[in-house]
This record gives sequence, structure tokens and C-alpha cells, in this order.
Amino acid sequence: MNISPFTLCTNKKLIFKPGSIEYIATELKFYGDNTVIITGGKSLSAGGKLEKIEKSLKDCGISFSLFQVSDEPSPELIDEITEQLRGRAIDSIAAIGGGSVIDTGKAVSAMLREEGSICDFLEGIGTRTTSGDKLPFIAVPTTAGTGSEATYNAVISRVGENGFKKSLRNQNYVPEIAIIDPELYAGAPASVAASSGMDALAQLIESYLSTKSTFYTDLMLPGAIEAVFEALPIVTADKDDEEICDEVCSDAWEKMAYGAYISGLALANCGYCIVHGMAGAVGGFYKAPHGVICGALLAEGMKQTLNRLEKEDPDSPALLKAAKLGHIFAKSEDMLPKEARARFIQMLESLTESLGIPKLSKFGINEDSLQKIADASSNKNSPAVFEKNEIIEILRNRL
Repeated sequence: MNISPFTLCTNKKLIFKPGSIEYIATELKFYGDNTVIITGGKSLSAGGKLEKIEKSLKDCGISFSLFQVSDEPSPELIDEITEQLRGRAIDSIAAIGGGSVIDTGKAVSAMLREEGSICDFLEGIGTRTTSGDKLPFIAVPTTAGTGSEATYNAVISRVGENGFKKSLRNQNYVPEIAIIDPELYAGAPASVAASSGMDALAQLIESYLSTKSTFYTDLMLPGAIEAVFEALPIVTADKDDEEICDEVCSDAWEKMAYGAYISGLALANCGYCIVHGMAGAVGGFYKAPHGVICGALLAEGMKQTLNRLEKEDPDSPALLKAAKLGHIFAKSEDMLPKEARARFIQMLESLTESLGIPKLSKFGINEDSLQKIADASSNKNSPAVFEKNEIIEILRNRL
């Protein structure tokens, strides 16, 4: 058995347990009595969960400032929050919400240790290098999607003609603590669960096929991919479906929570491939949910990747891995590798359709948009390298 060298960046502490949100005050208290809480829109407040969190903080003698954000973090948002907090006595930051909320908290925790605008430090935009210093940061995800609770980058977006989607990145930016409470995920609207779930699935599959995948990630990824593939139809099903009982749904959310976390861990250590490389470019130009774009492009991106490898690199490890996923999805070992790969793509296409993932044209993307998206797309870590005209063809097939 050949185990190639690898480096793993991960949290200092992971808590995975239904109801584990109750531990947040105790974990924050370790760092001091003054914290900042960043949350999303209305869902946490509407369910009474935010009120319980605030009470637990007060009971522990923790003073806190609360910020609520409702969109993907922009440079302006991060700079504004940072300036409001700069100079205050703050011991820690906690973010409770989806990937955008966690990225906001991650970026603020870092920028409070830097001078200047976050744009100065963004990859491909700024010219300065991050120090790696930051305030202690706790991530509590409420959607099973980006896995930002396990990554060391924060994605910052500016939408428009000169828009971008770039990362603030440093290996020290992995949250010190990730609290994974599957109960916080339950009740998400089907559209949100579908979008975030397809993002997680894309990250898992791309990390598995990535040229940077490792022996370590290859051990965990097939199980996580299977968990998300099985659970996603359940958590997005009609809530009146009597065949889906509370116990089944709870089990499915636990699988989604686990899969999303592993997707972030794997993405941080293996990198993304062509699907996220295109989705990031789309997100810079168009106001479209990141997970929806990933979902719209996943099957086609994987299909073209495998087609290229079968013609040009038939010994690629990615082909064997895709065949393994075909066997897992179909729950059958009785297929030749090429047939298993075809089944893998077929079942991805079926899942995309069953979840109602829209095509790119819904967001105003048309033939005239394709060149600029392709020019801004990234192809790193992909086992198959695509030319710009080939990226355009993938995008065109999903209009």
C-alpha cells in the first residue's frame, strides 16, 4: 500500500451531536467574557433558537454584540463590520448560520487582526499577504452545504459586470471549534436544502476526483458521498409525505450534516475541480445561489470530465473512483467500470432533475455570457484539463 505525503488542516475541536448548540456558551467562555455573534436572517429567530442562545450566553456572564447578515459577504460588508468592532475588547467571534454567515464571521475574525480593507488581502485582487493571526472563531452551521465550518478560506463576492468571487485564505483560518447540531438543519425550506445539498455533493465528488486527493480523504469521501446522495431526496421531500417519519428525517439530517462537514474538510485539503471553477465565475457576474449553480453544472461537468479521461487518460485514478461511485449509487457491484461510470452520471442527472434544480438561463445567463464566464473560470485540480471553448460547451449544455 502506497501512502503519499499529505498535510491536513482541520478544527482543533469538533462537536457532532443533536442538541449540541447548548455547548456554545461554555465553549465561548473559554476564550473570555466578550464575544461577537453573527447570524443569518429570520429562521434562527423565528424558531426561538436565537433567544435560547442569547439566554445561555447571559447565564454564563458573556457580553455579546449581535450582527445579522442576509447575503453572501461583500468586501463592503466585511469592512463595515470590522470598522464597527475595531478597538473594542473582543475575545472571540461565533457565527451561527449558513455558509455565507460563517464566511462573514471567519473574515471578520481575521480582519480584526489586520489593517486596511479586506480587498487588500483577497486572492487575485489584493497585493498584501495575510498574517494568519485572527480572533478565536467558533462556527455553528445551520445549512448542510458549503462546509465552511471546516475550511480555511472565506469567500467574498462582488456581483456585477466587474464582479468577482475571491477567497481570503490562510491555513490558520480554520475555525477553532465547529459545533455540528443536526437539529439546527431540520425545517430548512426544500429549495434551501436542495441548493446547499447539491453544493455539498459537488464538493465531495470534486474532492474525491481531484488530483490533490489523498489516502486520508479517499477513505472518508465515498461514505460521505453515499450519505448525502441517500439523504438529499429525504430532506427535500414534501413534508406531508407520510412515508417519511420524523425518525427517518432526523437520520437524514444527521447524514447531511456529516456529509457537509466532510465536504468542507475535503475541499480545504483537496481543492475543487471544474464545477466549482465555473460556479465561482458565474457567482461573480450573476446574483444566483451558489449551490444552485453547482447543482446545475455538476452532472454535465462530471460527464465531460469522464469522457475526456476515457479518451486521453484511461489509467486515471479518477475513472476508477467514478466507477466506484456508480456502484455505490446503484447499490450493485455487477457492472463493468464503464457501465458503472455511466450509471454514476445518469443518477446525478436524475437527482438534479428530481430536486428541481433550474438551468443557468433562469439567472439571465445566455449565449452572450459564456465567453466571459469561461475566461473567469478555474480548472485547477481537475483530472481533465479543459480549454476555454470546452468550458463554454459545458456551460452551453446547461442553458
